[in-house]
Amino acid sequence: MRVLIIHLLKEEDLQTVSSLLIELGLFNTAIVDGEGVENIGVPQDQLFASFQNLFGQGSAYNRTLIAPVPDMDTVEMFLHLCEGQGIDFKKSDTGWLLSFPCDFFVGVEDGA
Repeated sequence: MRVLIIHLLKEEDLQTVSSLLIELGLFNTAIVDGEGVENIGVPQDQLFASFQNLFGQGSAYNRTLIAPVPDMDTVEMFLHLCEGQGIDFKKSDTGWLLSFPCDFFVGVEDGA
């Protein structure tokens, strides 16, 4: 088993990514609302006010999806399906994705 973490910067990609996870049978996925560090740090410190212009308003909020997956093949299939939908994690404005082995899991293993 592996853990898949998907960090989305574009809210508009959430529906597509969620649908792809369901297509792969990964129903046991958590979606967490997030806020970028630049959104927290900028209003409190005028020295870093220019960071808001650098990062832009769109990157301040994000969604993180966490899913148990059965194997690396599933991760690669998910990435391939994303690319087919125009979601490219190699682009800086999309977000990022990572996966790592999971040595211990307790719970229902839907799709994993």
